[in-house]
Amino acid sequence: TVTIAADDWPRVSVAPALASEGAPIGPWKEPGVATLDVTLEAWVGRATVEYRTEDDTATAGEDYVATTGTLVFDRPGQLQQTVRVPILDDTLAEGTERFRLVLHSPTGALLGTATANVALRDDEISPAPPPGNPPPGEGQ
Repeated sequence: TVTIAADDWPRVSVAPALASEGAPIGPWKEPGVATLDVTLEAWVGRATVEYRTEDDTATAGEDYVATTGTLVFDRPGQLQQTVRVPILDDTLAEGTERFRLVLHSPTGALLGTATANVALRDDEISPAPPPGNPPPGEGQ
């Protein structure tokens, strides 16, 4: 018996993301949600991929909501989808933490970049003042 694995299917990949507990600053898209773009490099027919979140320095249930699901690419031209992971706001000063989104169990596609880190900005940490600007009350 010979099994031939398809190696000419398109790859499905996920890109890293930034998220913030509080108000969006800079590249953060919206507060309280991590948005991760999942792309299919070409459409050659229906493809699916499952996803799940995994802890790193951030903990599900404390810093973000554990999220699982299945993405379906089922029509020509549908090459990108977004996974939204709710971020939990807390009052702890923890600094930047991380969790990851993992793609797995594809059908009709192969895994490209299957894991993406999400950097979670803590809103309890005050950003440093810009260089050359003393903190209020100093240098006046």
